[in-house]
Amino acid sequence: MNANMLALLPALVITAVILDLLPRRPRRGLYFGITTGESFARSDEGLGIARRYRLMVWAGAVLALLLLPLTHGALPVFAQMAVGAFAWLHARRRAAPHAVQPPMVRTAVLEAEPSTPASVLVPLVLALAMLAASGIVLYLNYHALPERIPTHYGISGQADAFHAKTPVLTAMPVVIGLLIWLLMAMNVFGIIHGTSRGGAPETRLAREAQRAYFARLLAWLELAIGGLFAYIAVSPIVSAQRLAGSGWIMPALTVLLLIGPVWAVLRWKEQAGGAGDDTPDACWVGGLFYWNSGDPALMVERRDGVGYTLNFAHPFAWAQGLLVLALVALPLVIYSAR
Repeated sequence: MNANMLALLPALVITAVILDLLPRRPRRGLYFGITTGESFARSDEGLGIARRYRLMVWAGAVLALLLLPLTHGALPVFAQMAVGAFAWLHARRRAAPHAVQPPMVRTAVLEAEPSTPASVLVPLVLALAMLAASGIVLYLNYHALPERIPTHYGISGQADAFHAKTPVLTAMPVVIGLLIWLLMAMNVFGIIHGTSRGGAPETRLAREAQRAYFARLLAWLELAIGGLFAYIAVSPIVSAQRLAGSGWIMPALTVLLLIGPVWAVLRWKEQAGGAGDDTPDACWVGGLFYWNSGDPALMVERRDGVGYTLNFAHPFAWAQGLLVLALVALPLVIYSAR
């Protein structure tokens, strides 16, 4: 078993565990993204849907493990995610006939805008500081860098592609890290300031606690990502022997980033009182994407898991979409033009 296989193996297993946990802890009144009421998940039909879903999920995991020794790329991951998506949509289709009308009463909260807690700001500032420091170090030591620098890292975390040193290629890890930082910071502040403040009084405190929890989770994951890109940026400065021996960092980060969502699922509690999430089923595409131009909220609670997703009908959501496009396109444009 090579290093790439060893790096992918824990990611495949943890992904299967995440997918398996979703129907075991459904949000109150929701089942596979459908407003079904609170009792359906415990009914014979609901339990049968969950069993078939989990069977498909673990079949996808087995398929990914069988593909693992046959390829050096990410095909096993894509195969597992494709089977997981099919299992979700299949379970959603079977739950759809049991949908009930969500409550139509809407409430508003006349309170001051919440402030951003220090537990969120501190990791975001630290991540930004690490990226800025790595950029300064590169600038001051550019003349000392080797003539060929690493431009790609394999799944195992070891550099597997090198190109002639240029200022643009040298700065690329810092630029990508900053773009990711901006994207995640937008999501963190969107959770705190861009979600609906309404809802039944008995669920409001629980939802406030949930917002704070996920904002902190994203902020601390950003700290790990910022540290990784800062390390990648300055890695050409260290000796080749040191670089070759640092392959554990990327697999460790992969496991860390996957453990975060698992921990979120395990810590997440059902909301007390009410049913559903006050968003209409018709505005959810496959239970995955929310599009409601009549909803002023930028972000809403996910229906395909835990956490939050964008209201894609909100104008500001397109700014995040453009940022994601820049993240994908920028390295391709730079490397093809070098």
